[in-house]
Formats: sequence, structure tokens, C-alpha cells
Amino acid sequence: MGHSLNAVEARLQLVDWYSSTNSGKALQALESAYLKDVLRLRYGQNLLQIGALGWEPLFWEPDCFRRAWIVAGQSCGTGKIGRIVALADELPVDSGSMDFVLLPHTLEFERDQHQILRETERVLKPEGQLHFLGFNPFSPYGLWRHLSWRQRRTAPGCGRFISCWRMLDWLSLLKFEAEVTATFSLSANSPQGQRKERCKPSMPWFATGYAIRAIKRTYRRIPVGRTGLLQSHLTPQSVAGPTARDNLHE
Repeated sequence: MGHSLNAVEARLQLVDWYSSTNSGKALQALESAYLKDVLRLRYGQNLLQIGALGWEPLFWEPDCFRRAWIVAGQSCGTGKIGRIVALADELPVDSGSMDFVLLPHTLEFERDQHQILRETERVLKPEGQLHFLGFNPFSPYGLWRHLSWRQRRTAPGCGRFISCWRMLDWLSLLKFEAEVTATFSLSANSPQGQRKERCKPSMPWFATGYAIRAIKRTYRRIPVGRTGLLQSHLTPQSVAGPTARDNLHE
């Protein structure tokens, strides 16, 4: 982060911002509705959330999942969901054990953003899904925070916001298939905010926040020099002559 807050302090301030400010409450309503839709069909799966929000009961239904945990560096209200006190970049979780990982504004307040993504990729099963919520650095709020001393010293304004384009690039380097699935916009003309689904990457310029879905792909790549060998296996063989069995019927 650009200022002196550590990840735990910033996360606590973010939780407070959601519950105590009009902007936070409006964004919470938009994001919780989105997450509830995303998690609706996760029956029997293993889920991991990295970074607590404090309003998980709005979108989590723990009884529907096989197992569900939240990794957090602090104690906060997470209802019946299991909690793991750990660092986000050193997950005490087995490799390839999770069907679904949620990063709700996690990277903005952590020092080693790339390592957290690598850890996320590690714990996901092949074809597992990562869902990321981020603040847009180019939104009016993202730009205004640079002009306000108070905003720069507290969360969420103190975070290192990541554009959706950069996030998509980072995920592609880890072999994820990723897309922007929603944007969340707050404005004076719309106090309740606005949510848009299935957005093109060109749309989130002024949105307050955005959501990305990324699928862990494990395609096997064939070296260029071995394409001839592959073709030889795929080439139809000539029809063989009569076999000994055929001759028995002559």
C-alpha cells in the first residue's frame, strides 16, 4: 500500500467503510447481490474467501457448500463460516483442493499482489473458478482520493487500485481464462448505485468497482517440433488385406 496501514488495519477500515458510509452501503448492496448470484449453484463444492468483508451472511449460504472458509488476518463477524487466521500470500491450504476462490478487494490492501494470485492459482483445482472484486482506479472516486489527504490515509482510499485491464493481463500470465462479468457504479444521480452484467472490457472506465471471473485452465501444450509426430498418429492408415480369419470363410 502507498501508506503506513498494514493489511489487517486496512481491512478493518474497509469493513467499517461498508457499514458506516452511504457509498459503502450502496456498493455493499450491489456487490452482495452479485456474489449471491455467483454462489447460488455451488452445492457440494469447496470454497475459500481470502479477506473478510464483515457482511458475508448477505451472500454466503454455508450449508450449501461441502466446505467453506474465510482466510483473514483478524477476527470479524463471519457467521457460521469457518475462519483461517493466516497471511493471504501464505495460504495453509492444500494445492488443488478448492473449487472456488473469492478475492473481495483483497489485492488492493496487500503488499505482494502477485504472490497472492500465485497462491490462489495453486489452491484451485483444474477448471476451478476465481472471482475477483476490485476498485476501479479511473472512476471519479478512484481519482478523487488522490486529492483528499483523509482519503489517502484510510481504506479504501489508501489501497493500490488495479485496473480491470491490468488484472486480466496478470490472470492471463497464470493461464486463467478471465473476463469482466459486472461493473458497479455509484453516482450522485443514482444513490442506490447501478450494476451492469456481462460487460465488455471497454465499459468499466467510470465504474466504481468491477468483478472478474477467471477459470483455471490446464491445457496441455504440444511442442512445435512434435507436430509431425502428432500428424502421423492422426493420419488414416491404409486398409489392410484379408486376414487369416477372412480366409477361413472363403
